[in-house]
Amino acid sequence: MKKTLAAIALACIVFSVFSAIAPSVKGLADSDSSTATAPILPPNIEVSANTTLPHDLTPNTPISPKTEKIRFNFNYTMLSTPVVERLPNGSYTWTLKPMWNNHWWIVDYWATIIGTGMPSYMYGTFLAVPNPPIGGLVSGDSILYLPLNVIYGTSSTNCVWFQFDIQFNPGGSVDWLIWDVKYPFQDSDYASQDISDHLSYTPGHTYSFALWTYGTNIVIFYIADTTTGASWTNSAWDWPIPGVTMIYSTTPGHPFSPASAIEGRTTNNQLTNVPYFQTYLGYGENTVWEGVYGQPGPVPSGIDTFFYSGPINYYYWAMISTNVYTISSVYYSAPYGKGSVSNPNNIVGTPDGQYAGIYGGNPGDGGQILGNMNAPSGGYVYAYVYSTAGYYSDLYVYVSYDGQSWSLVGGTYKTISSSTPSWVYMGRSPGTFRYMAVVGYDSGNSVNLHVDAVKASG
Repeated sequence: MKKTLAAIALACIVFSVFSAIAPSVKGLADSDSSTATAPILPPNIEVSANTTLPHDLTPNTPISPKTEKIRFNFNYTMLSTPVVERLPNGSYTWTLKPMWNNHWWIVDYWATIIGTGMPSYMYGTFLAVPNPPIGGLVSGDSILYLPLNVIYGTSSTNCVWFQFDIQFNPGGSVDWLIWDVKYPFQDSDYASQDISDHLSYTPGHTYSFALWTYGTNIVIFYIADTTTGASWTNSAWDWPIPGVTMIYSTTPGHPFSPASAIEGRTTNNQLTNVPYFQTYLGYGENTVWEGVYGQPGPVPSGIDTFFYSGPINYYYWAMISTNVYTISSVYYSAPYGKGSVSNPNNIVGTPDGQYAGIYGGNPGDGGQILGNMNAPSGGYVYAYVYSTAGYYSDLYVYVSYDGQSWSLVGGTYKTISSSTPSWVYMGRSPGTFRYMAVVGYDSGNSVNLHVDAVKASG
């Protein structure tokens, strides 16, 4: 269930509630009888200097807004990555046989459409995410997250294809492998090594990986759990490497290189609960276009890829959900003045009857809760909220792309007077955002807010 009480409350203060409220009075008088003065709007959104932004593997690195992809849809298939199935004894088997309704690929090519501007090699870093599990997957289905796909050889017919594959299965399990596949790319030409034999996939840990060449016929794969310091390096493959030139490939029925991709074998036309899985790609990934492939059915709704440019020669690339966007975790909360915040984690996810509280009894009092969205978000913003009876509580919602610069949704606050929970429309976001701040602030009326959820939808 999404909202359990936090093991450590960030700022829990028991509210003082008046015993009687006159229904004809708009809001509560401030308890110290001081003159209510308008604050400088918007209230400051501030975080501790030690606060780490959840999505950014390098939180102090400035990033630019979302880059629009050049997208092409193709009515043919690309070369498949096998589906792994765990056996009762702990070993695994794999298959390329179609057992699903839809087989599709979203491929982001790290080169121009004509194959220029390729990187010299590929490496990246990601924060491992759990499989929620993804809704809509049934037995035999799978979602493959493929941050690294590179062909090395002397030509497109004399080469070996390497894939780093993280597989999300029905039921919530995750597998990961490194594949080497030689031309002509038949079933018998696939080989794999289970990374779990060397490193465990642990949600919340950060991993770095790389694929590069040495000499005339050596390809090296490296992966490290930077959280624990454990690592694994491999250069012994099932197939001899004919050459170390990177090959660009978009040919139907062939591998995709150099590229990052999501590949799906799905039965249903809609997926839900797709995790936000971001990879920080390095060195030379400075050009991208997207190809969407599939037969017989389309990419299901609820899943897509997203990328935006980071520092020079770096990109952030991610698997995202395209359903309703909600707060997936709270990373900071604090009061204003003598206000208070209680149960801040209760704003996570969709409404479930558990509420975060924000209280402010005098001008300048209140509180803020800062959350991390479940995916890069945008659109119309709503809060599921109510106010303690008799209060006219001012609610502000801010959004941010980098966690540093904030915009007030709708340009102003909304006064919440109803004691019945409901969705309140706050306005349209000014653009794509990844962080959200929910603020209650006494600017003349005492604040006693209860917030269950906040969402954005297109």
